[in-house]
Amino acid sequence: MLVDVHNHVIPEPVLQLAAKDTRVGFSVEDGVWRGQHHVPFSLAATFTDPAAKLNDLEARGMWGAVISPAPVLFGYDRTGEVAVAMCAATNQGMADFCDYAPDRYHWLANLPMQDPGDAAGMYAEAVRAGAVGAAIGTSVAGRRLDEPEFEVFWAQADAIGKPVLIHPAFNSPNPALGRWYLQNAIGNPLETTITVERFVCAGLMERFPQVRLVLVHGGGFLPYQAGRLVHARSVRGELADTPANAWDAFDRLYRCTSRGNPAGSTKSPAWTCGSIRCSLLIPTLRSSSSSSRSKCSVVTS
Repeated sequence: MLVDVHNHVIPEPVLQLAAKDTRVGFSVEDGVWRGQHHVPFSLAATFTDPAAKLNDLEARGMWGAVISPAPVLFGYDRTGEVAVAMCAATNQGMADFCDYAPDRYHWLANLPMQDPGDAAGMYAEAVRAGAVGAAIGTSVAGRRLDEPEFEVFWAQADAIGKPVLIHPAFNSPNPALGRWYLQNAIGNPLETTITVERFVCAGLMERFPQVRLVLVHGGGFLPYQAGRLVHARSVRGELADTPANAWDAFDRLYRCTSRGNPAGSTKSPAWTCGSIRCSLLIPTLRSSSSSSRSKCSVVTS
């Protein structure tokens, strides 16, 4: 049974909010999304319509999806009031979306990470409303997730104990990636790698032992590069105060198994490195008595 854990939505309530409040920062006209943080794209029915998404999943041989906000909905550069409204509308929309097929859809909360205290509180509220985890960006408009001000959020995530999906967002600019869409093709997996290695080096995996991270795009370059970090720790004084063995964190790192392969493909022959998981157990996300769910594999569209 295949479940798509990297599956974005842009639900109707947040579209309605954007139509009423220009501070949200995007618009949809003639079926085309336009905003600051992404090139224009057609708003396919699968972003908004649970029936259309289910048909698409079935056509690709998948049982269901763990839906999350499209990164254009993170809104980390919006003011506090607007950011909270965006997240609230997105979360309500995802909860409604999942009501269409509650055994096949689950949702990850959108959170106003620019205010870690607000994010922590909204995370708890979202879980009470049915969220099975959270989806956050690799960068909070330039601020890194391992910075001290985010400790209050990670403490809440540790207490909640549900997976947190990390998705590239607000990528660090790199002039060499300016052409040929390389900011996405190379920049996105690079962002994931940077975020997780900083997370490990900062000791967050040790301080918050119940935190588990879901890494999209096959885990970025992390499976290839983690060994290099372990070696650097053994020979460089700059890493003296970091955990001795980065591999120890990998039991709580999960990755999707598709990195741009044909839709539905779970082939990843070169990606069994370390203990990065190829599956994410649905009972981890939501209590279930179904024995079949314990064997769910995670793929990405």
